[in-house]
Amino acid sequence: MNEKPTVERIQLPAKNDFFTDYLALARPVVVQDFFSDDPIRDIQTSEQALEAWGDEKFRIRPEYVERFMSNRGVSELPPEPIQHLSLSEYLDFTKSQPDTRLLCTEEPLTEIVRKSFRLPEQVESLIDPPITQMFFGNRGNHAHLHFDGDCRHGLLYQVYGRKRILLVSPKMQSRMMPLGLVSGWFINRLSQSERTALTDFLEGTWVTINPGEALLIPAFTSHFIEYVDDAMSISVDFGRNPMTRRLHDEFPHTRHLQLVGSHLLDAEHTERLHPGFEKELETLCYSLPRDPEVRREALRRMAARLHGETTESSRLEELFLASQRPPESQ
Repeated sequence: MNEKPTVERIQLPAKNDFFTDYLALARPVVVQDFFSDDPIRDIQTSEQALEAWGDEKFRIRPEYVERFMSNRGVSELPPEPIQHLSLSEYLDFTKSQPDTRLLCTEEPLTEIVRKSFRLPEQVESLIDPPITQMFFGNRGNHAHLHFDGDCRHGLLYQVYGRKRILLVSPKMQSRMMPLGLVSGWFINRLSQSERTALTDFLEGTWVTINPGEALLIPAFTSHFIEYVDDAMSISVDFGRNPMTRRLHDEFPHTRHLQLVGSHLLDAEHTERLHPGFEKELETLCYSLPRDPEVRREALRRMAARLHGETTESSRLEELFLASQRPPESQ
């Protein structure tokens, strides 16, 4: 995969510079010295991870879109049960079943893992604390193209192995075939030439992260992740401001969340461009009925105002969202 040289590799900047130069601009970057003075830096191979954390247990399950499809009988892969395995047991399992699609994704860290590093001040916030999560899987596994609905920035720290990530700006959402938070493009099923064509169409950027590196995935940026090797990552999700937290807490998590939220990463800039918007958002949060459909429509209208183009849902998206609602609400 040819990678455009557009993602910098840097040393972690001071907190204010990190916000101004990267977070506020939704500018991805690879930080090469994250956790620089912590014990986790000494763990950069699967053997070292086994020695340190081999007995730690985590939930193992299929990737979320594959799980969604399997549970509804629309995947060629049969449903696989959720398991709880130690890291050692999982690595043994993948040796006997190298094509498995089971992996550890978005799991809370155990106490032993958590004690192996300290979070730097660049990810601390007065709004809400950072969240740390574990990810590991076998070579060939993936995470479907999506954006994170928690409205936080993410720093994906690579413990061992390599991951290759496609990053796509929220500005390209109209080309994403959006279905809620996920894209209709199944990149893992495309040939190399099809991937190249899709990357150009989405104006996306590929970047590979190596052990000891951390990729900043800005809030609301869509991303597809593939496991180049057997690999482990720890994510640090952080950096909501009052507006993005209200957006997350008070509105349905449709694709319009991305369109609105991507304009709110720098609250002062948003107020300069759209005076009174923060107050308007706060008023909507408290004045709108709790009916999800009413709030969904309000979110769509905000997206139209901020994004400057039509944001109507497609019939395909309507069907997808309906399939995710509990039976009693359909």
